[in-house]
This record gives sequence, structure tokens and C-alpha cells, in this order.
Amino acid sequence: MIAAHLPILQVAVPLVAAPLSVFCRRGATAWTLTFVVSIGAFLISIALLGQVLDQGVLSYQLGDWAAPWGIEYRVDAANAMVLLIISGISTVVLPYARVSIAHEVEAHTQSLF
Repeated sequence: MIAAHLPILQVAVPLVAAPLSVFCRRGATAWTLTFVVSIGAFLISIALLGQVLDQGVLSYQLGDWAAPWGIEYRVDAANAMVLLIISGISTVVLPYARVSIAHEVEAHTQSLF
């Protein structure tokens, strides 16, 4: 059931987490939230790639209108591979970025970064 909503979760989860990280007062808390969301995005992209390879192009309609008038979100094999690469790189780089951010960004603005 949740697998049918993976295309929109790939977009919505990071978009919801971004403003939430602003409310984190400590940089470590914001980093942890970012890392958890990055892992989630990577796992969703793996599942999306598996779905696309099994079922073909995925189409997800937003709203109640059909595709020519409404918004349709489509995921094909190329899109799923790009999602996998970007979210994978993000997940691998984030642990190393924590040290860099601590040295380059002031402590009171790290949660905003």
C-alpha cells in the first residue's frame, strides 16, 4: 500500500524535513534529522528503482484532475537511477560533512545551514 505512494514520498519527505531542521536549535540535532531523511530518501529510491524495473514507468497523479490538466509525476528507469545516485551520494557524504560544518559554520547558525 505504501509502495504506491513512493514517488511522492521521495519528494515530500525531504521538503517536510527541511523546515523542521530550522526548528532544531542545535546543529547536531539538525544534522541527525538530515542524515535520517537522507537514509530514508536512499531507501525510497532503491524501492522506486525496483518498482520501475519490475513494472515499467510509474505514474502518480497529484490532485483530482487527469494528466493533461492536472499534475502527473512520472518515474522511469533513468529518473529512478538518478534518484538512486543523488540520494546515495548524499547519504555517503553527510557523515564527513558533519566535521566540515562544525569547523566552517558558527555553532549558532549550524541548524540553519
